This record gives sequence, C-alpha cells and structure tokens, in this order.
Amino acid sequence: MIKHFHRELEQLTRNVLVMGGLAENAVARAIRAFLHTDAVAAATVVDGDAEINAMELRIEEEVLKLLSLYAPTARDLRYVVGMFKITNDLERVGDLATNIAERAVNRPPDLDPAGVMMLDGMADRVREMVQTSLDAFVQGDRAAAEVVLRADDEIDEFLKRAYECQKAFVRDQGEAFPGALCLLSVAKNLERIADHATNIAEDVIYMVSGDVVKHHH
Repeated sequence: MIKHFHRELEQLTRNVLVMGGLAENAVARAIRAFLHTDAVAAATVVDGDAEINAMELRIEEEVLKLLSLYAPTARDLRYVVGMFKITNDLERVGDLATNIAERAVNRPPDLDPAGVMMLDGMADRVREMVQTSLDAFVQGDRAAAEVVLRADDEIDEFLKRAYECQKAFVRDQGEAFPGALCLLSVAKNLERIADHATNIAEDVIYMVSGDVVKHHH
C-alpha cells in the first residue's frame, strides 16, 4: 500500500511540474508578445491556456484519488494538499498570462518608452519569482521560497512606480491615455502573477516544515 502511494505521489509531482512549466512558459511568451506586438506568440498563449486548465482538472482528480484511497497523514498529507493549492495558483498564472497576450493583439502604438522599459524589468523579476517558486517546490527548499516572499514587495513597488510614470506621461501627452491604460493593465496582471508565485512559495514552506506563513511575511 505504501509503495503504491509513493509511486502515485511521484507521478502527481511530475504532473504538477509539467503544469508549472506550461504556466512559466506562458508568462514568458505573453510578455514577449506584448513587448514586440507579436500576434502569433499571443495566439499561442491564448490557445495554450486550455492545456493548463486541463492539467489542473487532471491533478485535482489525482489528489482526490490519493486522499480517498490512502488517507495520508502528517507530512504526506501536507504535501498532497500543498500540491492541490499550487495547481490552483498555476491555473491563475495561466489565465493572467492569457490576459497579457490578449492585450498584445490590440496594443496601442504610442506607449511610453520609459514605461515599456519599466514593464520589461518588472516582467523579468516576475518570471524569476515564478521560476524560483517552482524550483523551491522541486527541491523542497524553504530558503528559496523565502526569497520569493521577499521579492513580492519589490513587485508592488514596480507597480506603484508604473502608475506614477504613466500619470506623468498622460499629463504631458493626453492623447496617449489608451496606451498608458494598456501598459498599466499589463503591469497589474504581472503583479497578480507575482502574488500567485508568492502563494506557491508559502505553500512550499508549509509542505516542508508545517509552518503557516500566509499573511505573516
């Protein structure tokens, strides 16, 4: 019984990692599509969201099966529940990447160059947070997860600066309002992706140690 449980747990972990890779790639492609007005890349992200959604449903079924068949306890239970929560966050990351990709298709041409540079830097940090949170999951690395928690404040600051930058841009060039609104929408989606990466990091800490750090950091 224990042998079967751990075999299925390993398969569940692999599926979560596959889903994580899909979500991580979706974020990277969506940002690239927006920055370069690449409609083909944007369509790839939008079309790929269905696969991420399907993975979430499949993993949820596997989690429920493990819980009902084996009734795990202690650390095994934390691990299974943690993966269940992580898949929910990964599904939301995929949705938010899709939002960004959709903005790329109708992106106004008059974006603020300084705002675009700021968005590019913000996107790099967000992608890094997603990657680090998934690495922390793979390795059961609490220290890596805590790096993600600390980075969340930096993303919040990026968003605040983006709002201030676009307010100044619109004040100087009022006709550029649609572009500013589009850029801020993407920045907000990136900030929400960072929140989900933070959630994953919090779940990793819970899975590894049993400590609940949600809302505490």
